[in-house]
Amino acid sequence: MPPRMMAPRIGTGEVDPEDENDEDEKQGLFIPLLTFFGFVFVFIPITVMIMGIVFGFILAEVEGWSVKDGFYYIISMLCGLPTPLTEVDPDTDEGKIVDIVVALWALALAGTIIGVVGGLSVINRLVDAAESFGQRFKRAARKAVTGSDEEAPASADQTEEEKKVSTTLNILTFMVFIFVVIPIVIIVVALIFGFILAEVEGWSIKDGFYYIISMLCGLPNPLTDVTPENDEGKIVDIVIALWALSLAGTIIGIVGGMSVINSLVDSAEALGERFGKKKSE
Repeated sequence: MPPRMMAPRIGTGEVDPEDENDEDEKQGLFIPLLTFFGFVFVFIPITVMIMGIVFGFILAEVEGWSVKDGFYYIISMLCGLPTPLTEVDPDTDEGKIVDIVVALWALALAGTIIGVVGGLSVINRLVDAAESFGQRFKRAARKAVTGSDEEAPASADQTEEEKKVSTTLNILTFMVFIFVVIPIVIIVVALIFGFILAEVEGWSIKDGFYYIISMLCGLPNPLTDVTPENDEGKIVDIVIALWALSLAGTIIGIVGGMSVINSLVDSAEALGERFGKKKSE
């Protein structure tokens, strides 16, 4: 594919630096996105499935279960499913010890997935995109008021005013993301995967939606009584549960990277330092 020709500056024949920066940004975003989707949709499910098979086989041998029951028991624990995919429970002391060890590993696995996904560079790009929206809104508001989107000459009062405006916009961006973007994204994801699971299991779309939204939100009491019964539905359930962990990591990473959170952290630490100085005096 030939490289995109960038528009020259009018009257100079030179390439506009903004176009060049946009091209570099697009090329630089491809690898982080590929890494994100590869980790979330390929690496995590395969890794957890292998762990479920290995430890499910061990627990099945100890307890005298079928390998399928062992796999479903372990994978339900690893994925934190609200309703286990099998009704068996360990009876022997050896099986209970294996159960405890795997449960502890499940906590570590969930923390690892959330931590890695939240730390991927594409999350930082999403944070930058969210906050740049606030900056564009700031420029648009300035242009509507003053007729120009250029920064005013610097002065002590104006600098303080600019800080207040930037803080307000950062808080507004944070609130919009928390109370608008996150709910909409989760509801859309639940509708899509709820429809898929409903088609596989023969449920109503409403039951599929309630089942998935209960899983995504980590509700202690699911909003519907249906559970997957065939193997295809159980596999879909497992994969969606793993994607739910990745979704949690994405949300935590974006929220944790917003400047308003950094400001709160800085304020909390500054308060601690002032308290420490007063106590030492």
